[in-house]
Amino acid sequence: MCVDIGIFNYKLQILATFLEMECVILLTVMLFSITKVIPQDNLKKPIFNAMTPHFWVKHINETILENRDGSFMYGGHSCHIRNFHYLFRHGARYPSLLWIQKMDNISTVLREDTLVVKQNPFIGNWRTPFPKSKQYQQSAVGDEEMLQLGERFGKRFRNNVRKNAGKFMFETTSKARTKQSKSKFCLGLENVIGKNSITTSTDDRLLRYYDYCGKYIRDVDQNKETLTEFYKFLNGNEMTSVVNKVRQKIGASDIEPVDVVTIQQICAFELGMLNKSNWCQFFDMEDLLIIDYLIDIRNYWEMGYGFTINWQTSCPYTSRLFKMFRNVVDGKRHNETYPEPFVIQFGHTDTIIPLYTAFGLFNDSQKFLADNYQMNKNRTFRTSLIGPFSANLGFGLYKCDTSMDYLIRLFVNEEPVVIPACGQRSCLFSEFETYYKDLANCDVEQICKINTSMSSNSFILSSDYMLVLLLTYLSCIRILLK
Repeated sequence: MCVDIGIFNYKLQILATFLEMECVILLTVMLFSITKVIPQDNLKKPIFNAMTPHFWVKHINETILENRDGSFMYGGHSCHIRNFHYLFRHGARYPSLLWIQKMDNISTVLREDTLVVKQNPFIGNWRTPFPKSKQYQQSAVGDEEMLQLGERFGKRFRNNVRKNAGKFMFETTSKARTKQSKSKFCLGLENVIGKNSITTSTDDRLLRYYDYCGKYIRDVDQNKETLTEFYKFLNGNEMTSVVNKVRQKIGASDIEPVDVVTIQQICAFELGMLNKSNWCQFFDMEDLLIIDYLIDIRNYWEMGYGFTINWQTSCPYTSRLFKMFRNVVDGKRHNETYPEPFVIQFGHTDTIIPLYTAFGLFNDSQKFLADNYQMNKNRTFRTSLIGPFSANLGFGLYKCDTSMDYLIRLFVNEEPVVIPACGQRSCLFSEFETYYKDLANCDVEQICKINTSMSSNSFILSSDYMLVLLLTYLSCIRILLK
């Protein structure tokens, strides 16, 4: 049989070209599938700032040793807990009304774009799964977080909890989600130690102290300059890159930075509460880390190290803490009948983060600015890790058997942390008290007092001064009417 070598070689070239094209197509498809969508289980990490579910930070199946934190060895001495204050942020919740409305708005705009819907069919049928009637309410995920934490707490301090069950005092804010957190926590605690009578009180001045500090409200909360760095970063290079990628993936060129943050919030809440979210496909890991830093900038300046007044507002909490611990050390009683109680509290992000700051925890060397994202990528002040739903800060006061010394330990999310007062995980209480004397002896009235002097930019008067003006005005009216 005769074969035309030229034709044969030509056919081989065609076959080779075809195979090469097939390989290119196959590799392209594989690459696209890898880069476009991150498996959603891989996103269940502490990268969603304060909206991070607690057990994306901690392992829910972690083995908790009996009485793990009830005692420890220090310098050859056995030290046992004598009192504690434990503060929890409430459990996972539904979005606020403002965020629900933003979610509705962005989905409506995108749904009206036929090209967007053609490229992303799910958007055409998507409606927010978060009813406005449930704004800020604790979710089933939050209930489970608190139930688990109650059980874990009972195991960690089992001996002490059983011995002092009648000496516990539970405190919440006036918000329903903190009350619900307390109830679910107590159910978990009962699963370990059995049912006990408890004392509960509501104290916003103690646990929502920031709402009662006029200077903080004026200088930080209502000051537009507070968020200068936040808005710079929102419109800066890193966020612009994220926005452009999201625009391309969704197929909409008019998406703004604030819209991208809203989409990230949908992703966070759906993934946290429903275990999946089609909206998450529009982000890669670096995008989410950039948005995480954006929100940390806000937290840094509104609650963290950005302004001194942020942590000074916690004075009602810290001064009471030191007073109660000092009473324990001195053998004084809470009142004529009872010794100082063991306190378990339920508050908010705004309660717990200023306390981290007050005690010098998670203090990074760099300020959080719009132009130093790379320098802060390894920051310790990362709300996703230290302030997720059900975040907790504990103060444990221990007494050592033979030395008779009192020691203090601080716990963040159930783990002991290094205390700046002594550079160790356990400090002598006397050393701790001296180091933080400004927190122990602070005067909240002086801290939060608003300067009544007039300036070219503001005219702010204290309530007492306003009362004097009003009385003077009424006196003048009576004189004129005589």
